[in-house]
Amino acid sequence: MVLTFVSAGIRLLDRCPPPNSCGTEGALWSDVPGPDRVGEVQLINVFVSDNVGGCKSATYNLGIIRCSNADHDFIYRHEGDATCNRGYCGTL
Repeated sequence: MVLTFVSAGIRLLDRCPPPNSCGTEGALWSDVPGPDRVGEVQLINVFVSDNVGGCKSATYNLGIIRCSNADHDFIYRHEGDATCNRGYCGTL
């Protein structure tokens, strides 16, 4: 068996993706940048892009913490209802 890995990017997508993107029916994205300081936690809104409601079909709360000064070093913690047909989109 050969496994193929596709890069998911280094941070959460910051613009609305088309429905059925990122290997899921409801792609999650946010137009809010992450926190500026290391150790800072920020609660942001994450939106769902799907065929039913477009770019902002639903909104979830997402906690983000910056772990270092690297542009991509964030940890995302989902605060809403867990669902298997939605997933995060990454970008470079």
